[in-house]
Amino acid sequence: MTDTRRPTWCDIDLNALAHNYTAIKSHVGTAEVMPVVKADAYGHGITQVAQRLQQLEAPCLAVAYVEEGITLRKNGITTPIHVLGGAVERQIPLFIEHDLTFTAPSVDKLKQINEAAEAAKTIARVHLKIDTGMERIGIHHYNADTLFEIALQCPSIEVEGVFSHFASADDPDLTFARLQLERFFDALEFFTRHNLPMPKQHIANSAAIMALPESHLDLVRPGLLLYGVAPTPEPPTSKYVPYFHGEPKSSISRSLRQEAQLATAVLGHQHIQPESSPSQSVMQMATGAHSPTKLKSSSTTTSITLSGESAWTKQWSTSAQQVPSTVTKQSSSAPRATTK
Repeated sequence: MTDTRRPTWCDIDLNALAHNYTAIKSHVGTAEVMPVVKADAYGHGITQVAQRLQQLEAPCLAVAYVEEGITLRKNGITTPIHVLGGAVERQIPLFIEHDLTFTAPSVDKLKQINEAAEAAKTIARVHLKIDTGMERIGIHHYNADTLFEIALQCPSIEVEGVFSHFASADDPDLTFARLQLERFFDALEFFTRHNLPMPKQHIANSAAIMALPESHLDLVRPGLLLYGVAPTPEPPTSKYVPYFHGEPKSSISRSLRQEAQLATAVLGHQHIQPESSPSQSVMQMATGAHSPTKLKSSSTTTSITLSGESAWTKQWSTSAQQVPSTVTKQSSSAPRATTK
């Protein structure tokens, strides 16, 4: 029987994911870890990654859009899910129906959420978004008191957290990141001045987890770091994420530069794939064409083909071993694989 499957695939090692999650937990001490699984878990497979993180008892997960949260709920994920992006008004009932945590970036959105929760006779969990310099979504830090005051007047809102996002914590010069952190603390003084309980505070992304320990606060949000990718131009020197110190089993995916090389090989322009790959790298992309790379496989591997015109097939395993790749000629008409 002729094998008609694509000769290109990603092999995802969920044990390496678990290793990195545990390493991050150790690194941040008492802060909770909210793994970010947006964008199909950065291409690693949102459902399979979330299922593994739920097994690890992650306290919460983060996605970008309500549709991602719904996908997880439909696939049996019961862990709290925070939707980091905003929501248009017509989507608000979907958050309530699927027990998703809101981001409220403005007074108007907060009021819409409160009205929908009142109509549903429920309490909506909300994290208030403060813009300290990212200039994306959120109320500006100097107007944060207004958002806090309105939140106190919303009987169907539970303010579970307050958060912001660094614009440049991956920059070697952390001056602006520290300014953002200072602005965030200034905004949070509202709760101290009014003798109110302090909601969960969070601002640290992957880069800040490594470079700004003072930003860990109550919760951190690892994205790239969780998948073994350096969030800074120069790899951080931390003993807590051994991927950056040459321990292959903790690496969920290759560096961005290496991924780009592998993706180029898929197109057939240049076969510049490294001769060998980390034995436990969580994401490996490879093609059988002119490739000496050995790939992991497992008798219990689940394989799915990505939607759309993707050139990849994903395989997830927790008991990977190395086997030779099959030499198959790559078609020159293959869809382009891209990395970001």
